[in-house]
Amino acid sequence: MTRDNKGKNKKEQPRVDAKRTKGQRPPQSKAQAAAPSRQAKSPARPQGSRSNPARNKARVNKPSLVNPPRQNRAGQEKNLQPEALHNQKRTNAKVLKKSETAAKKKNFFSRKKKLHPDVKTSSSKRLRKEAKLAKAKDKAEQKAEVDLLIGDTRVLRASPLRTVREVREASYGFSLKSIFFSVAVVLLVSVLIIVALYRLQIKDHEEIRAEAAKQYYARSLELPTRGDIYDRNGFKLASTTYLYRVGITPKHLYSRSKSVEADEIYSKLAELLNLSFDEVKAAAQDEDAAYIQLTKDLTYEKGQELEEFLAEHQIGGVKMDAEPHRVYFNDDLASQVIGFTSTEGQILKGRLGVELSYDDILSGQRGYTYGARMNYGDYGAMPFTQSSSLAKRDGSHLYLTIDRTIQKILQDHLEEACIKYAATEDGMAVAMDPYTGEIYGMASYPYFRSSDPTGPPSKFDERTWEEFKFDNLKNFSAEPYPKRDGQEPSQAELAQWELSQRKITYLSSSVWRNKVISDVYEAGSTFKAITAAIGFEENVTNEQVSYNDAKIQVLDYWISCYSGDQGHGYVTMEDGFALSCNPVFVQISLQTGIDKFYEYVEAFGFREPTGINLPGEANCIFHDNPTLIDLATLSFGEQSSVTPLHMMRAYAALVNGGKLITPTIVKEVRAQDGELLMEAPVEVARQVVSESTSARIRELMKKMVDISVNYTNAGGYNVGGKTSTSVDEATGYTTVSFMEAAPIEHPRLLVMFIVQKPENPAVGGVEAQVLTMDATSEILEYLNIDRDLNEGAGSQAVVPTMMPGIIGMTYEQAADFLKWRRIPLRMGSKEMSKDDIISAQSPAEGSTIFPGNAAYVYTEAFPKVEMVKMPDFSGKNAFECITEANRSGLIVNFEGDMKGTCFAQRASYILPDDPTATENIVEEPGYELPKGSIVRLALSLEGGLNE
Repeated sequence: MTRDNKGKNKKEQPRVDAKRTKGQRPPQSKAQAAAPSRQAKSPARPQGSRSNPARNKARVNKPSLVNPPRQNRAGQEKNLQPEALHNQKRTNAKVLKKSETAAKKKNFFSRKKKLHPDVKTSSSKRLRKEAKLAKAKDKAEQKAEVDLLIGDTRVLRASPLRTVREVREASYGFSLKSIFFSVAVVLLVSVLIIVALYRLQIKDHEEIRAEAAKQYYARSLELPTRGDIYDRNGFKLASTTYLYRVGITPKHLYSRSKSVEADEIYSKLAELLNLSFDEVKAAAQDEDAAYIQLTKDLTYEKGQELEEFLAEHQIGGVKMDAEPHRVYFNDDLASQVIGFTSTEGQILKGRLGVELSYDDILSGQRGYTYGARMNYGDYGAMPFTQSSSLAKRDGSHLYLTIDRTIQKILQDHLEEACIKYAATEDGMAVAMDPYTGEIYGMASYPYFRSSDPTGPPSKFDERTWEEFKFDNLKNFSAEPYPKRDGQEPSQAELAQWELSQRKITYLSSSVWRNKVISDVYEAGSTFKAITAAIGFEENVTNEQVSYNDAKIQVLDYWISCYSGDQGHGYVTMEDGFALSCNPVFVQISLQTGIDKFYEYVEAFGFREPTGINLPGEANCIFHDNPTLIDLATLSFGEQSSVTPLHMMRAYAALVNGGKLITPTIVKEVRAQDGELLMEAPVEVARQVVSESTSARIRELMKKMVDISVNYTNAGGYNVGGKTSTSVDEATGYTTVSFMEAAPIEHPRLLVMFIVQKPENPAVGGVEAQVLTMDATSEILEYLNIDRDLNEGAGSQAVVPTMMPGIIGMTYEQAADFLKWRRIPLRMGSKEMSKDDIISAQSPAEGSTIFPGNAAYVYTEAFPKVEMVKMPDFSGKNAFECITEANRSGLIVNFEGDMKGTCFAQRASYILPDDPTATENIVEEPGYELPKGSIVRLALSLEGGLNE
């Protein structure tokens, strides 16, 4: 607020003529005089706005931008040197300051004395207010800056009351504080710039580069080809093809080269996409649509043809997205080992088996191409542009150690046993080379198809799978139903969702699960071979040491032989192994001691992973602080649990000279062009027992088989093995298994079968032994390993037996009776069950039958029999003929030298449902015979067995 001088002050205010002289300022209005804030902001403050004549007079002569100095003064200032000019400036500033101060004091006192008579001198409050306003105005005037024109240079001049320092700082345009502030700002900005550059150019370089490429370039994704999976012999088990998703952008669907008309384009698309011409044309004429999908499953071959057609005629507006599709050639063969895949972002990802554990090797590396492109898909880059790319790397091929023929033998025998013995928790089987650790076969029943992992497993048909309720699932918990915007699921949808969740839970826990490496079981008597090896190494026993097999007490726990409390009496250690006497091995373990015994348990690898590169391997279960009771029960394989693969690894060390090896499932890795990238070496972890101990264990295993040869089929090979039957004390169910090494002198093969909890409690180690030896003989025969028909089990394999009568028995009773004579039993029809009474059999009672031949039974006295074709037996040895006959549903008898090969075959039969018919004679392969017919084969050493 500007003081409004009244009274005398108003009269004393100098008058300014309306007509001003040269160099004078124009007069101000009262409104202008009353606006100090606007005056302060204007570049040249108007003069005469205050009532002080002296100050107004002084200000009239001051130079300003509006009223520049007269020419004579400007000329003088122009002629001054810079130093003199600076001194003159300082002198003027001092003089102005003194004059301003004096004028200010004089003006202040004169205002106090010359108050208007109407103003009361006693109103001090008003006076203080006016003085305060005057002081504020004076201060604003002091801080005003006026430009001095010195030649062509503009400088700041201090107000009359400024100090010399203020004038100098005003002249230079900065102060020390401003310098410090400016430096700090510069440093801070520099740091921020450096940090930003580091983030942009180093830390986030790749990400920003990719984002930039998305904005300015078209990205073309190059998908790698997933590697194939082969068995050890090069048979392809899994491969990859592509299906195309094809769509169009109608307004861009034309030939830029104008080499084809629109109708020709529609016709070609319809032909390749298996659509009608009208369908394609209708889609193409909808030009408002940005994209229309025509198909999502165009085959790779047709996709290539379509790409060639589009490129040849430069046709735009067609988008083709290739999606990989995994193809499996294994059906349900080794499905838990191979696994399966699913599509994730146009890339196949492994979900189980080697597809998962070797996913990085199989997948390869995706490639990218970034470049400015035209609006027609991949046809033509923008001129004068460069592109950046990352080359794709195709996946490598896996060659497994699995042999598909051995795998098939294992799966067939395991499935037959699990069905025959009604195994409530199914079964497992493994075949391995004990010297290299290569897995020839690994089976977990039931099986599934890798190409359809959610389809019916092998133990179901379509109907029973759809009707299966998936009850009694342990720890089942359904995932929440997928959320949908603004819509609640119906009860039917919720029920279907829960059923699908139950199905996946069942599959993942009971079907997809590779039980050989993921499940544990009580090893039972197969662990006695390890106890024997420990006793040999620690010299606490030998084969001829005699032991009492009677019931033995350890602390407050009694342990007896499976044969009863009295056991077998006094037996040698060797006989105790063959007879599987528990008390014998309890005494050996007690003599060894807890600490030493468990050191060997660790040395045999039971407390560490086996090292096989498959997902889901479980750990064995042993006591952390074992007592004498724990030691005693472990000596014969109970009260502790192991995985089948851990037991296989330990047995490999027992028979291969004492070396603990690492099992392997992948034999080698090769590039797409066949280059060998990696070959799995034989990895020996350590020497567990000596070679002499290993040889002694092989002899114990051989004797165990020899004394039971009257009910086992060695198939002409000298083999060794150990039976096992462990009992679940809570449920009473048994788990039966057999471990076999063949040929026992120098094992080429280690095979184990496990059947878990069969419904019939009478099923034991003998059944597992028959099962394992039948499969082993087939595998050895496939591997072209010579038989020894002169010694041990091999010599007994070619001795015929008499077919007993089994009519009147149930199928289950007859099967149990015939197993002691090495005669497998087969149902004559699919409708027959294990509880049905047998009314007819083939061969008939009293007929000659060789070990290994299957017998066939029927529920009707004169059944209608299925007809089968007679195979060609020529050139096959006796055991190969038996195997072929079992596959064909026939029975073979032999004449001539049993060490020779077949050179003639003949069958005679009478149809069972037509007893009055005459006998039929068949000699040529390919003719049909009733199932269970006997074929007579003549064998000769010429071109014999061992040549």
